[in-house]
Amino acid sequence: MTTITGDWIGHYEQYHSRSRIAATLVQDGVSISGRMRDLDTNTARKLYDAVAHAGLPPGADEKLDEQIRSAIPNAGRDPIVVRSILPTDAVLAGTVNGAFVRFSKTYQGKSFHGYEIGETGIGYETPAHSVEYSGRISQDRMKIIGNWTIYQKEAPRGFIDGSFELSRVILNTDS
Repeated sequence: MTTITGDWIGHYEQYHSRSRIAATLVQDGVSISGRMRDLDTNTARKLYDAVAHAGLPPGADEKLDEQIRSAIPNAGRDPIVVRSILPTDAVLAGTVNGAFVRFSKTYQGKSFHGYEIGETGIGYETPAHSVEYSGRISQDRMKIIGNWTIYQKEAPRGFIDGSFELSRVILNTDS
Protein backbone atom coordinates (compact mmCIF):
# COMPACT_ATOMS: atom_id res chain seq x y z
CA MET A 1 0.00 0.00 0.00
CA THR A 2 1.67 3.20 -1.13
CA THR A 3 -1.25 5.59 -0.68
CA ILE A 4 -3.47 6.34 2.29
CA THR A 5 -6.59 5.92 0.16
CA GLY A 6 -9.14 3.86 2.03
CA ASP A 7 -11.31 3.63 5.12
CA TRP A 8 -9.96 4.52 8.56
CA ILE A 9 -11.36 4.37 12.09
CA GLY A 10 -10.10 5.90 15.29
CA HIS A 11 -10.63 8.67 17.77
CA TYR A 12 -9.65 12.14 18.81
CA GLU A 13 -9.01 13.19 22.38
CA GLN A 14 -10.30 16.36 23.99
CA TYR A 15 -10.51 17.16 27.70
CA HIS A 16 -9.16 13.69 28.60
CA SER A 17 -12.06 12.07 26.75
CA ARG A 18 -12.09 10.09 23.49
CA SER A 19 -14.56 10.66 20.67
CA ARG A 20 -14.82 8.06 17.93
CA ILE A 21 -14.35 9.00 14.26
CA ALA A 22 -14.43 7.20 10.91
CA ALA A 23 -12.88 8.55 7.71
CA THR A 24 -12.64 7.75 4.03
CA LEU A 25 -9.49 9.22 2.49
CA VAL A 26 -8.64 9.54 -1.20
CA GLN A 27 -5.03 10.33 -2.10
CA ASP A 28 -4.28 11.75 -5.56
CA GLY A 29 -0.56 12.50 -5.75
CA VAL A 30 0.18 14.79 -2.81
CA SER A 31 -3.45 15.86 -2.39
CA ILE A 32 -5.96 14.13 -0.16
CA SER A 33 -9.70 14.57 0.11
CA GLY A 34 -12.47 12.65 1.75
CA ARG A 35 -15.11 12.56 4.43
CA MET A 36 -15.14 12.04 8.19
CA ARG A 37 -17.99 11.02 10.49
CA ASP A 38 -18.01 11.89 14.17
CA LEU A 39 -19.65 9.03 16.04
CA ASP A 40 -19.87 10.78 19.43
CA THR A 41 -21.43 14.16 18.67
CA ASN A 42 -23.14 15.17 21.93
CA THR A 43 -20.87 15.76 24.92
CA ALA A 44 -21.50 17.20 28.36
CA ARG A 45 -19.14 17.92 31.23
CA LYS A 46 -19.30 19.77 34.52
CA LEU A 47 -18.36 23.44 34.43
CA TYR A 48 -15.48 22.90 36.88
CA ASP A 49 -13.97 20.17 34.66
CA ALA A 50 -14.31 22.30 31.51
CA VAL A 51 -12.62 25.28 33.18
CA ALA A 52 -9.81 23.13 34.59
CA HIS A 53 -9.12 21.45 31.24
CA ALA A 54 -9.14 24.84 29.49
CA GLY A 55 -6.22 25.87 31.68
CA LEU A 56 -8.02 28.78 33.33
CA PRO A 57 -6.72 29.98 36.71
CA PRO A 58 -8.22 28.84 40.02
CA GLY A 59 -11.44 30.68 40.80
CA ALA A 60 -12.37 31.14 37.13
CA ASP A 61 -15.10 28.54 37.48
CA GLU A 62 -16.80 30.55 40.26
CA LYS A 63 -16.72 33.73 38.14
CA LEU A 64 -18.08 31.89 35.11
CA ASP A 65 -20.74 30.20 37.28
CA GLU A 66 -21.90 33.63 38.47
CA GLN A 67 -22.03 35.02 34.90
CA ILE A 68 -23.97 32.06 33.55
CA ARG A 69 -26.47 32.09 36.42
CA SER A 70 -27.10 35.80 35.89
CA ALA A 71 -27.67 35.13 32.16
CA ILE A 72 -30.14 32.33 32.97
CA PRO A 73 -32.24 33.81 35.79
CA ASN A 74 -34.64 31.54 37.69
CA ALA A 75 -32.88 28.40 36.41
CA GLY A 76 -32.38 27.01 39.88
CA ARG A 77 -29.30 25.78 41.70
CA ASP A 78 -28.62 22.65 39.66
CA PRO A 79 -24.99 22.21 38.56
CA ILE A 80 -23.96 23.95 35.34
CA VAL A 81 -23.20 21.62 32.44
CA VAL A 82 -21.07 22.59 29.43
CA ARG A 83 -22.66 21.03 26.32
CA SER A 84 -21.28 20.60 22.78
CA ILE A 85 -23.25 19.17 19.87
CA LEU A 86 -21.39 18.61 16.61
CA PRO A 87 -22.66 17.75 13.14
CA THR A 88 -22.00 14.13 12.22
CA ASP A 89 -20.48 14.72 8.76
CA ALA A 90 -17.40 16.64 7.66
CA VAL A 91 -15.39 16.98 4.44
CA LEU A 92 -11.60 16.72 4.36
CA ALA A 93 -8.99 18.40 2.15
CA GLY A 94 -5.23 18.43 2.56
CA THR A 95 -1.83 17.12 1.56
CA VAL A 96 0.52 14.21 2.07
CA ASN A 97 4.28 14.74 2.06
CA GLY A 98 6.13 11.47 2.63
CA ALA A 99 5.15 10.30 6.10
CA PHE A 100 3.38 13.54 7.00
CA VAL A 101 -0.26 14.36 6.45
CA ARG A 102 -2.17 17.61 6.97
CA PHE A 103 -5.83 18.21 6.33
CA SER A 104 -8.70 20.49 7.23
CA LYS A 105 -11.91 18.93 8.50
CA THR A 106 -14.90 21.17 7.79
CA TYR A 107 -18.13 20.22 9.51
CA GLN A 108 -21.23 20.14 7.33
CA GLY A 109 -23.77 21.97 9.45
CA LYS A 110 -23.86 23.97 12.66
CA SER A 111 -22.04 23.15 15.88
CA PHE A 112 -23.59 24.16 19.20
CA HIS A 113 -21.65 25.06 22.34
CA GLY A 114 -23.35 26.26 25.50
CA TYR A 115 -24.28 25.95 29.14
CA GLU A 116 -27.23 24.24 30.81
CA ILE A 117 -28.78 24.52 34.25
CA GLY A 118 -31.36 21.77 34.52
CA GLU A 119 -33.62 22.07 31.46
CA THR A 120 -32.64 25.69 30.69
CA GLY A 121 -29.64 26.76 28.65
CA ILE A 122 -27.82 29.35 26.60
CA GLY A 123 -25.22 29.00 23.90
CA TYR A 124 -24.13 29.77 20.38
CA GLU A 125 -24.00 28.03 17.02
CA THR A 126 -21.04 28.01 14.67
CA PRO A 127 -21.71 27.15 11.01
CA ALA A 128 -19.25 24.84 9.20
CA HIS A 129 -16.34 25.27 11.61
CA SER A 130 -12.99 23.76 10.68
CA VAL A 131 -10.46 21.64 12.53
CA GLU A 132 -6.83 21.39 11.40
CA TYR A 133 -5.25 17.92 11.61
CA SER A 134 -1.55 17.10 11.21
CA GLY A 135 0.04 13.75 11.76
CA ARG A 136 2.56 11.13 10.88
CA ILE A 137 1.79 8.04 8.83
CA SER A 138 3.31 4.84 10.21
CA GLN A 139 5.95 3.10 8.12
CA ASP A 140 3.53 0.30 7.21
CA ARG A 141 0.91 2.99 6.31
CA MET A 142 -1.62 1.38 8.70
CA LYS A 143 -1.84 4.21 11.28
CA ILE A 144 -1.92 7.98 11.34
CA ILE A 145 -1.13 9.59 14.68
CA GLY A 146 -1.02 13.31 15.34
CA ASN A 147 -2.72 16.41 16.68
CA TRP A 148 -5.73 18.54 15.83
CA THR A 149 -6.27 22.26 16.44
CA ILE A 150 -9.28 24.57 16.37
CA TYR A 151 -8.27 28.22 16.19
CA GLN A 152 -10.78 30.11 18.34
CA LYS A 153 -10.17 33.64 19.55
CA GLU A 154 -12.50 33.08 22.55
CA ALA A 155 -10.37 30.18 23.83
CA PRO A 156 -7.98 31.03 26.68
CA ARG A 157 -4.91 30.31 24.51
CA GLY A 158 -6.52 31.35 21.19
CA PHE A 159 -6.97 27.72 20.20
CA ILE A 160 -8.21 24.34 21.40
CA ASP A 161 -6.17 21.24 20.62
CA GLY A 162 -5.74 17.55 21.26
CA SER A 163 -4.50 14.33 19.75
CA PHE A 164 -5.94 11.87 17.26
CA GLU A 165 -5.26 8.38 15.96
CA LEU A 166 -6.61 6.62 12.87
CA SER A 167 -6.15 2.97 11.90
CA ARG A 168 -6.66 1.61 8.41
CA VAL A 169 -9.68 -0.66 7.99
CA ILE A 170 -8.70 -3.92 6.33
CA LEU A 171 -11.53 -6.04 4.99
CA ASN A 172 -11.09 -9.78 5.29
CA THR A 173 -11.61 -11.16 1.77
CA ASP A 174 -11.07 -14.78 2.82
CA SER A 175 -14.33 -16.72 2.49
